[in-house]
Amino acid sequence: MADDLTILQQMILPSATIPVSTHAMSGEPQIVLTEPTCAGSRVIIDGVPNDCIVIKVDDAFPAPTKLFANTRHECKRADFAIFAEVGGKTVVILVEMKGGTGDHVVPQLKGAACTVAYCKEVGSLFWNEPDFLKQAELRYVAMRCIAIPKRQTGIDRSAPLHNKPDDPLFVRQNQVQFNQLARAGA
Repeated sequence: MADDLTILQQMILPSATIPVSTHAMSGEPQIVLTEPTCAGSRVIIDGVPNDCIVIKVDDAFPAPTKLFANTRHECKRADFAIFAEVGGKTVVILVEMKGGTGDHVVPQLKGAACTVAYCKEVGSLFWNEPDFLKQAELRYVAMRCIAIPKRQTGIDRSAPLHNKPDDPLFVRQNQVQFNQLARAGA
């Protein structure tokens, strides 16, 4: 039985992903997320696992506008899905980047969760792995006002767990630590 990330690496085209890079000074693995529709937006997530997989959901998985009426924003997609193994569990962080007020954040996060569910079914049916992503913990993150000067992360550790799309973690920094977003097993 293969692990989730191994199957995902086989399943997802490299062109649909963002590579893990190395911080120039610390040598620590990181990912850099940008939102082309928001000028100057750039978020650095430090301390990511080397083997994490970052999918550009909004770009790589087109909205099903030829199937759904979109009356409840069901065709929306968040920008990114970060898949990583943390403490023996698969954690999937769904990220929506917004430069303004954050309208439609919840539908976009729900749409990204549907993309993860689709991947789960593909792994189960086409890779014959019925447990693929079965135990994955989803985290929902909305990054706002990200075209700001670099500053330290100020996420409240006592904040409720962001495991529901209706109650995402709001981040207003352009640099954040991966473990603060993942909160695996919390």
